[in-house]
Amino acid sequence: MQFSISKRYFLKALNHVSHAISANSPVPALSGIKIELTNDQLILTASDSNMTIVKTIDIQEPDYQIVMNETGAIVLESKYLLEMIRRLDGDTVKFDVADTTFTKISGNAVEYKINGIPARDYPDIDIKHPLTYLDIDAADLMSLIHQTTFAVSKKEQRPVLTGVNFRNLNGMLTAVGTDSYRLSQKQIPVDSNEMFNVTIPARVLDDVDKIIENPGKIRFYISDRYVQFAITDTLVQSRLIDGSFPETDRLIPSSHTQKLTVKVDDLMAALDRCAFIRNDGMAIVKMSVNADGITIASRNQEVGSSNETVDYIRYEGDPIDIAFSGDYARDAIRALNCDTVVFLMSGEMKAFLIENIEFDHTIELLLPVRTYN
Repeated sequence: MQFSISKRYFLKALNHVSHAISANSPVPALSGIKIELTNDQLILTASDSNMTIVKTIDIQEPDYQIVMNETGAIVLESKYLLEMIRRLDGDTVKFDVADTTFTKISGNAVEYKINGIPARDYPDIDIKHPLTYLDIDAADLMSLIHQTTFAVSKKEQRPVLTGVNFRNLNGMLTAVGTDSYRLSQKQIPVDSNEMFNVTIPARVLDDVDKIIENPGKIRFYISDRYVQFAITDTLVQSRLIDGSFPETDRLIPSSHTQKLTVKVDDLMAALDRCAFIRNDGMAIVKMSVNADGITIASRNQEVGSSNETVDYIRYEGDPIDIAFSGDYARDAIRALNCDTVVFLMSGEMKAFLIENIEFDHTIELLLPVRTYN
């Protein structure tokens, strides 16, 4: 195999597919990126067996400036390949595979030599498209990802909670992330009545978000075993997380007795100022709301305390004192990405909602924390 290619665009393509590589893969070939050159395409493949990313570049694509001399295929260790390409001088990368494994990579005055793995040793990965799919705007998909993945569990005790649940019912696509202490739900209408209910690893969704660069439609394929995201010339495939996702609809309160409307900048500033006061690593804040305003308080017997008054826009209901994780509240408010939020509460120890004042089908739910001071 022998070809040359634009360093800038090749490195960008390698970075995209490298998201699928695991540092601890038991299969040696899966620690590398498969580079395959045909008469029409340059195909880059990376996988950890659970997640696969394939980038298919047309030889005639002008940005890549591909000059093909000889077709072929090779698997090269990802971490070394990326470093070599990154450190090469010049704007063009020259590839020359002398036999089945020995590879020379050169720029202007710099030349690297690396031993690869025969392409025949790379596992066969089925990337056939499932029959069920829907088309979704790139901006909508990114919004679903940004507003749900932060709420998933970071612990593996319940694997299903490390993913985001996607379900489509009557043309309404609902995405939910939860770690059982908080919940984030986002809904968008889609032009599809295909019914499905799947849970996708949050890590995969975060990588999809990094790959999306341009506006337009993304085709989202769904089966009972895996999903695919077709993003222009890149295909991201992931296995689904096994297990039943919690029935979160019954956790979301349908009514409230207290409603607080407040400017995001004012509330976030107060939450930020008391965030350093922690108890067992958690920034627990107590929010008191009455006719006079909002009081944000935080206390640690060894460190000290913080107490700040914040004005609200409107408050409806009886006075309330409610404690919660300041970190979770800030995450939720950031995810809403708006200027004014509404707190919908029903007592000191009941789950409460945070929403955009201009409801956009996004719900943030937090559980209160019991405090003794």
